[in-house]
Amino acid sequence: MPVLPSLPAALAASILLGCAGPAGDAPGATAGDTPGHVSIVPVCGTAGGAGPASRPYAAAVCADPALERQARRIDALAAALAAGLPSDRRPALEDQQRRFPETAYGCPEPPGAAGCVAGLLAQRERDLRDLRNSLDGTLPACRPADLRLRETGLGDYGMSHAVAAYRLDYLGGQACVLQGPPVVAIRDAAGARRDGYVEYEAAQPLPAPAGLPLPVVLSAGNPSAWFALSSSSGCDAPAGRPGYEVEISVPPAGTALGTIRLEHATCPRIGVSPLAAMSMLRAAVH
Repeated sequence: MPVLPSLPAALAASILLGCAGPAGDAPGATAGDTPGHVSIVPVCGTAGGAGPASRPYAAAVCADPALERQARRIDALAAALAAGLPSDRRPALEDQQRRFPETAYGCPEPPGAAGCVAGLLAQRERDLRDLRNSLDGTLPACRPADLRLRETGLGDYGMSHAVAAYRLDYLGGQACVLQGPPVVAIRDAAGARRDGYVEYEAAQPLPAPAGLPLPVVLSAGNPSAWFALSSSSGCDAPAGRPGYEVEISVPPAGTALGTIRLEHATCPRIGVSPLAAMSMLRAAVH
């Protein structure tokens, strides 16, 4: 089965996953925030177009009426979706909407930011429309034979803690659904099974998921989802030397998609985040 190498240590310069931006860019209210509904439309007309969690996002949307209209369409789509979701899944949607403007932290400086934000908004609208189409429960689960495990090149590597994002790419034609975190099986450097080291629903320093995770719809036109693994190296290795191999499959557990090598990990904990839509990747991992 394919084995993915660990991402290079040079990615240590990546921004800490889930962090706020530069001073003054802490998350804040947006134009349409109301109880039970979070807006991605920025508060325009203030210095620099500040308002939502990311000033680059606000500046780009406030400067372009077409982008503001698109943000309002996404707001309306999210509000309609929230009304149709079970109550235990609505917090996840609200949390995604709240964090979405942070995706622009990865965009280039102006004037390139406008095109970058336009692409992010287009992906968000696509993801929400696909999610809406899954609510009747008729879409099948994605088959492992149609999925490929890839690196995203995004992650954070600190003194003793590492987190990296990975992608599942869909090669099929018919739309299908992924739900929850990937299923993982862990072996230490001596080949011993260490499945008790797995901690689902958390890949620190990602924020803990809000409510039950949303399903992710994959199709030929929207073929990818992502998840993250976290690990630490500040412990005595159980096999006397560092490293774990993490085998990845999709729920329910079945055919393995590949193996990720965490070459420097030693601590008895591997965090696994839920699978998520691609529009939320750069809001979590920069």
